[in-house]
Amino acid sequence: MSLDRIIVGVDVGLTHTGVAFSKSNWAEPRIINKWPGTNELRNKVQTTIGYRAGNMGFTSWGFQCPPPDKVGRGEAVKDCFKLFLDPDVLKKTFEDSSGYEFGTYDDVRIWYKDFLTALYKYIREYIRDFLALPSWEDHTVEFLFSVPTTWELPVTNEFEHIIKEAGFGEDGKGHSVKIQLTEAEAAAVYTTASSQHRSRQGVWSRDSVSIDESSFQRSEIGEGHTILVCDSGGGTTDVSVVKVVSLKYINEHDQNGMEMVAELEQLDKVNDLPSEFSFLEGRIESGHMVFAQTEIREIFDMQIRGIFGLIDRQLSRMKEKTLGKVSHFVLSGGLCSSRYVQSQLWRRYGVTEHGIKILIDEYPQLVVCKGLVLDRLHRLKYNAFILPSLCCRSSYGVLYDEPFDSRKHFSRGIRIGRDPNGKKYATGQIHWLVRQGNRIRRDEPICQTFNHIVDPGKGAIVLKDTIASSKSPPTRLPSSIHEGDATKVCEIESTLNVDALENMDTVKRKQKRFLGIKFGKEFLKIEHQILVYVGAANLTFEIHFEGKAIGSRVVPVKWVYSSVEAEEGSVISTNGEGDDWYQGLLPKRLA
Repeated sequence: MSLDRIIVGVDVGLTHTGVAFSKSNWAEPRIINKWPGTNELRNKVQTTIGYRAGNMGFTSWGFQCPPPDKVGRGEAVKDCFKLFLDPDVLKKTFEDSSGYEFGTYDDVRIWYKDFLTALYKYIREYIRDFLALPSWEDHTVEFLFSVPTTWELPVTNEFEHIIKEAGFGEDGKGHSVKIQLTEAEAAAVYTTASSQHRSRQGVWSRDSVSIDESSFQRSEIGEGHTILVCDSGGGTTDVSVVKVVSLKYINEHDQNGMEMVAELEQLDKVNDLPSEFSFLEGRIESGHMVFAQTEIREIFDMQIRGIFGLIDRQLSRMKEKTLGKVSHFVLSGGLCSSRYVQSQLWRRYGVTEHGIKILIDEYPQLVVCKGLVLDRLHRLKYNAFILPSLCCRSSYGVLYDEPFDSRKHFSRGIRIGRDPNGKKYATGQIHWLVRQGNRIRRDEPICQTFNHIVDPGKGAIVLKDTIASSKSPPTRLPSSIHEGDATKVCEIESTLNVDALENMDTVKRKQKRFLGIKFGKEFLKIEHQILVYVGAANLTFEIHFEGKAIGSRVVPVKWVYSSVEAEEGSVISTNGEGDDWYQGLLPKRLA
């Protein structure tokens, strides 16, 4: 008897964490909305973990943790630690904190692990009871996590390691953990996959734009529509753009909030202060601080100005690249659930002659965890991605050696090498595999064939492939590693055994020739492929020989979440430069 596959999407937020789950045959995911520590139905759980002196490990989590005014002696509640898994963010946030100690990087890891451990145990219990599963371990369970758009590969890898330490993916042979999408991408996936969006109509008042609740209406997103998704949560804001290219299957980051959070965290707790304490000069009444409406509005306005900046920059980039006009805005995330935020966005972008339709999901704070699950359900059902392609902000290529042409290779920095036959080559040329702004399909790798010319004298042959990058516009990319802003990103080493290369079609034995006569030392020309795979926040470069991967490196990248067609460019490629013996890499068409 085959057991249903269970997909679980987890969105760990700065203040709250959302969890969606689904069987593989469900049309829509469900949300965990019952949490320990509260009798209310809550769509997300607080991202908090509590400790008490004298106890090993944590003593409370989520809604079980006491609020700030109820934390007793010897107790500590940790929250808002999400972004500090990036050591650079942790350092920058507290380097001028005047002696305030938030915690070390190891502390942040412990808080993450403890919170995720408690979360996993509850998810396991909840889903097992909800689905009446006789056995949790025997089912195929996929845990899908999202990460902030700004996290580099080392931070993402550390996050995945902590997730597994907490128990996710470890209870059965069919259990797994994947970080497949960033938060921005998951929000964009849900936007294009879900029909649960409503268009809100704005109403002018003398001083502002208000929302007419009676004018809610379903808004259909159709083929050809260009959608800008603004996902703004407790600590991050992501703006992404997608274009609907087919309805066949389905009917930059901002950290403006972090400084304010850090300041609030530095407030000292006064022990033995009565809970009903009042101090009118300090605007404290019955244990509560009193703020004027204008002060609250200014806090929101500061964040809204940052959101405006992100959106304006994205719209400007689209205009510069003539990628068409945005037809819809979709607002998601906790901050965008605020009516005030919605009204300000509508006032700025919706009140035009051809106003952009602003759509709000029924539960905007849940789009990331739902998007993770919907993306996987779609792939299982149709074997296709909801967002089939991405655009990279930089160009990436492989160094190679090109037959020397004095008309082409005349720059001052040109380096010359010779193959065993004495033929001259311009070394360090770049064959661009990924061009800035061009679409990269997620369902199939980029593949380019190259030939290495190597010395067979040793028992093992080490092939070296060098990956380069550039941020120059696609039309002005440097042709070699010695030009412009071209930089070496990494080197991939692959090892082959000489004895295993006999009688292979992809390996040719060559010798120097003079008047058609072979002489001198023999060398090998080895044909292999370089494949480029798209990841959540990276590109994986794999070296393939005879259909098998023999080497790989992962390169962190920044994606532009847009499936809008960019101008196509020509292909690219690259190689490592020669040493005493000619170690050339040639694109197959040039070899």
